[in-house]
Amino acid sequence: MPERRRIESAAFVLPVFGAALITPPILYVFNVHARPFGIPLEVIYFFLVWIALIAGTFQLSRVLPHSDRVRPRPRERDGGGA
Repeated sequence: MPERRRIESAAFVLPVFGAALITPPILYVFNVHARPFGIPLEVIYFFLVWIALIAGTFQLSRVLPHSDRVRPRPRERDGGGA
């Protein structure tokens, strides 16, 4: 069970970490006049972070157990009355 909690924590932290990576102070680090292949470096950084977040989410979704995705409804008790 500790492994499951660790994975769930990672699933929570991943979008928070991703949002922190694309905040303006971090993005301004890449605000240089370099243009590899004619594309501004900020745009390349943004899309690389985006691709990394998609890959991380995909990996986490593959690792999380599938059995808890759909929980069965509890059985209704027979009241026996009315």
